[in-house]
Amino acid sequence: MVPLALYIALFIIGLLLLIKGADWVVSGASSVASLLGVSAGLIALTIVAIGTTLPELTVSATASFLGSSDIALGNVVGSVLCNTALILGLAALIAPLPVGSSFVKREGMVMLLAGVCLWVVSWGSISRAEGVVLVALFGAYMFFSVRRGIREGVRKERDPASRWSQLAILAVGIICIVGGGQLLVRSTIQMAIMAGVPQLLLALTVVAIGTSLPEMAIAIMATRKGRAEIALGDVIGANILNIFLVAGVCSAITPLRVDPMLWRFDMPLMIIVLLLLLACMRTGWRISRTEGGLLLACYCICFGVRAVL
Repeated sequence: MVPLALYIALFIIGLLLLIKGADWVVSGASSVASLLGVSAGLIALTIVAIGTTLPELTVSATASFLGSSDIALGNVVGSVLCNTALILGLAALIAPLPVGSSFVKREGMVMLLAGVCLWVVSWGSISRAEGVVLVALFGAYMFFSVRRGIREGVRKERDPASRWSQLAILAVGIICIVGGGQLLVRSTIQMAIMAGVPQLLLALTVVAIGTSLPEMAIAIMATRKGRAEIALGDVIGANILNIFLVAGVCSAITPLRVDPMLWRFDMPLMIIVLLLLLACMRTGWRISRTEGGLLLACYCICFGVRAVL
C-alpha cells in the first residue's frame, strides 16, 4: 500500500509547479499578446484557457471511456462552479477586477448560454449526437473569437525571435501547470478515496477543485500583477471550454447517463452562480472585494448543502 507521506509529497511538488508555471503563463501571455498585436484577454480566452482546461478534459474523457458518467459530468459542473465562485471570488478579494462592458455582453452571455445549453441536453442522458453539437459550438466560438481579435488587433512590427521565445515561456508555463495540476489531482483523489468520499461528490468537489487549480494559480498571479483581463479571460474561457468541449468530447466518446441529483440540483445551481457572476460584473463594470466575498461564500454554502444531501 502506498504510504500517505508519498501523496503529501506529490501534492507539495504539484503545488510548486503550479505557482511557478502560473508566473510564466501570465508573463508569457502578456508578451505574446503585445507581440501579436491582440489583447491579453483574447490570449487568455483561447490559448491559456485551452491549456488550463487540459486537466478537466483528461480526467473527464478518461472517466467517460471507463464508463464513469458521474466523474465525467460531475467534474465539468464542479469545475465551472469552482472557476466562477471560488477562483474569481478569491481573485477579487486580492484586488477588485475591472470588467469591460463588451466583455460582459459578449463572453459573459456566451458562458451563460453554454450553461443553459448543457442543462437542456442533459435530461436523462447526453447522446453522441448532442456531444458532437457541443463540440461544434466550441469550434464556432473559437473561430469567431479569434477572427474578432485579429480584426480588432493593432498591427505592428514584430521580432520573430522574441515572439518564439515568449511563446516558449507560455508553453512551458502551461506544461508546468498541467503537470502540477495532475500531481495534485491524483494525490488528492487517493487521499479522498482513503477517506471514503462518494464518487459523484468526489467529482464535484475534490476532482473539480484539483483540475481547476491551473485556473486558480493563473487568476491569483494575474490579479497580483494587475492583469485582471488575463484572470477573467482564462476563467470565463475555461468555463465555456468545459461545457462545450469537455462535456461534448466525453459524450461523443460514450453517451453519458446523467444522475438525477446532478440535473435537478447541481446544474441549476451552476446556472444561478453564472447569473450571479454576470450581475456582479455589471455593477460598476468590476467585481469588487465585497462581491468576491459573496461569490466565495456562495461556493462554500452551496457545497456545504450538497455534502449533506
